[in-house]
Amino acid sequence: DYVVKSPEALAELPRIVERSLREWRHIHERQRAEEALSRSEKKYRTLFENMGEAVAVDEIVFDD
Repeated sequence: DYVVKSPEALAELPRIVERSLREWRHIHERQRAEEALSRSEKKYRTLFENMGEAVAVDEIVFDD
């Protein structure tokens, strides 16, 4: 571009780029996690909706 930049602004450029890349990675990782969660939810929702029998989970708690 044709905007004149000061030496101070150019000195900050590596940190700006690094911060931008870090933010991009964070956004990308979050999107992948959300997609994985969505797939998992769909998988287990389908499993339970198509079950012919009930499932119960019990936990025995002892007071010591």
